[in-house]
Amino acid sequence: MEPIVINRRKNEKWQSIEVARAHFNSMKLIKAYKTGFSLAAVILAVVAVYKIAAKSYSDLTLIASLLAAALVFTLWIFIKPSIDGRRMYFEGLLASGDGLTFETRLYDDKIELVSEGETLSSLPLSRAVNAFETKNLYEIILLDEEETLVGHMLLKGGFEKGTLSDVKRIIPPGQKQP
Repeated sequence: MEPIVINRRKNEKWQSIEVARAHFNSMKLIKAYKTGFSLAAVILAVVAVYKIAAKSYSDLTLIASLLAAALVFTLWIFIKPSIDGRRMYFEGLLASGDGLTFETRLYDDKIELVSEGETLSSLPLSRAVNAFETKNLYEIILLDEEETLVGHMLLKGGFEKGTLSDVKRIIPPGQKQP
């Protein structure tokens, strides 16, 4: 059977970071945390400045501690996707080696990941649980036989056969039930 889509990409760190950021930032709870802790940091900073300007130093230590905690947590939320993306990239390097080119083949009923002529994974499309788009990539997430999430990154500029529209028609973006 001929694949409908063939997509080729060289494994590079920026790809894992871009996917990790997009996935992390798409979570509603993370959006709420970012908004809440950023707002808390601003409010605490205003209160601290007011206390200092009024030369009222009571509770200033508590306010400064809360401000520091809010700033640290806000910073952590913003840098965690980069850390996760680097981890994903290095896990891939350990599993597959350095400098490999991956080819994703999409059929009517399955998706395959091939590297150096060897099929690394082949999963039925019915196991797709999510798909989303970033600036340069289209990520398809599936569950393997051990119920582990497996991601397939398709480089938007890497289509050798078919197009991104073909992929979206077969696996549209959004959450699904396997």
